[in-house]
Amino acid sequence: RILTEKISLIKKAIIDQSFKENPDTIIINQLTDSIGYLHKQIQNEMNRHFLLVRKSLDTTQQLKLKEILYKMNEKSWKKGDSKSNSNTRNCDN
Repeated sequence: RILTEKISLIKKAIIDQSFKENPDTIIINQLTDSIGYLHKQIQNEMNRHFLLVRKSLDTTQQLKLKEILYKMNEKSWKKGDSKSNSNTRNCDN
């Protein structure tokens, strides 16, 4: 949760920088890189968690967990796609 809060603050900084009279694209790019780094940390934490959980499961439970994770991944991509499409539509107005 702390990492997602940091990402939110960085996104606000990007917006603020973008609306300055003379936005500094180097700063914007550095902030964007920071978001990427934080996303990587979040993913690494999730990977460690699922590996620990998996160790405590029997084979049937592991297969079910794998199925659930695949479904979660598909939903997050579909959700991301719909956000992307709706943002594009809003920008066209």
